[in-house]
Amino acid sequence: MAYNESLRFEFRGALDVEAFRAAIAQLAQRHPILLASISADGQWQQIKLGGKLDVPYLDLRGSVKDDQDRELAAMFRQEVAEPFDLLAGPLLRVRIASLSDDRHVVTWTAHHIVCDGWSVGVLIGELGTIYSALKQGIQPVLPAPASFREYAFAEQPDGAEARLAMAFWRQQFGELPPPLELPTDRPRPPIRSAKAAVNGVASAAGSMRTSPRTPTAVAPPRSYANTPSATRKAHSLVIAAP
Repeated sequence: MAYNESLRFEFRGALDVEAFRAAIAQLAQRHPILLASISADGQWQQIKLGGKLDVPYLDLRGSVKDDQDRELAAMFRQEVAEPFDLLAGPLLRVRIASLSDDRHVVTWTAHHIVCDGWSVGVLIGELGTIYSALKQGIQPVLPAPASFREYAFAEQPDGAEARLAMAFWRQQFGELPPPLELPTDRPRPPIRSAKAAVNGVASAAGSMRTSPRTPTAVAPPRSYANTPSATRKAHSLVIAAP
């Protein structure tokens, strides 16, 4: 599963655009994965030294409300639908739009490969701290960012128990059942896209602060009660998630 995490923030009060851009730059320096690109085989990340993130600014203060709404809607649609170039990077987009001197909208769009819902909460909190410090002319006080590489190595299973568990699951999934063709409300498009819509599963996932995969994976058996009888005869259902 690959998709964009796109959020919209509305600010009331004066916004120092240049200080906000500087705060974004410092945030990217703390978390350089936001500036990364991914190799063609998906095995490597590359972070360009001295890489910067452009933060476009759209000034709509002189436009009437209908024009503002139309421009914002177009910007939101573009943010949600526009794919990232994984080979070129960066994998984060931030845009600022000013509707008046005391009302501003910021869109934050990141590819899920570098930023998930939980990470966004951490990043936006740090962004607020950095911006406030810059406005006061002081250096932000934040703990040193943890290295995901070190975390990943620390979480690697080790020992006899871990090896037994790995061997067990490899045996369990050594021979997978045939793909399950669940009925859908429309045929798959010939070319995969990132277009999506909000539905009950997505809303439920949002209220639980998790991804749509979780409520789907734990759906009770009756959720599939209306599937064809041949489908209901399947004894195993394998769900793969990155």
